[in-house]
Amino acid sequence: MALEKLKSKFMEAYEGRKTQFVPFDENDRFPYEKLSLAHKLESNTIFYFISMTCATCMRLVPELRRFNGNNRFILVTDGDQEETADMREYFGFEFPIYSYLEDYDEHFNVPVTPFVYVVNADGQVVEYGNGEQLDQIAQVLNSEGDTNAE
Repeated sequence: MALEKLKSKFMEAYEGRKTQFVPFDENDRFPYEKLSLAHKLESNTIFYFISMTCATCMRLVPELRRFNGNNRFILVTDGDQEETADMREYFGFEFPIYSYLEDYDEHFNVPVTPFVYVVNADGQVVEYGNGEQLDQIAQVLNSEGDTNAE
């Protein structure tokens, strides 16, 4: 099952113009290098963007534990290093977490939070969507044989 698509909503709102608020299209190159990942992408990877000031994001954060132990689930926050470390410790997260203090819109075409990109090993966007769809995110991870996404 695919993630809920937001593309038509954004394209309608911006009359088809490519703006900083429109997500990358499928097959576009995703600039994951800006995060200085500790490992290379080897298969489809989830980039999950949240904001520390987003009420929906903060409500969903405890539920992200379901992805513990999964290196293909990458959480990106706009919190500083200390906030990110505190979050990891408090929730016991065991997946990669990156702090990115620059503008999500400008660098990753993230129009809202929570937001998710699925990126293949070649760095191309496979799909994107609403970050509230945790069951669908787990299905994407499980479709590649990952048992750490329930």
